[in-house]
Amino acid sequence: LIFTGDGDFSYLIETLLKKEITVYLVSSQKPNKLGNYRFSTRLKRLLKREGESNTKLFFLDIERWKSNIQVI
Repeated sequence: LIFTGDGDFSYLIETLLKKEITVYLVSSQKPNKLGNYRFSTRLKRLLKREGESNTKLFFLDIERWKSNIQVI
């Protein structure tokens, strides 16, 4: 699991995929309160490119997790 939206992690993800390690990228593609997107275009391109040919890269939208997490 890699929790990031930063495109600098694309090199790490590509290296892991070359070693045939399954990668789950956990992030949000939703803009923040100021309207800025925190998910990089580099990661979007990687997901699109690898997603078409590779079954070892998965995107998990953290926004879907928020409704399942309760504050105690």
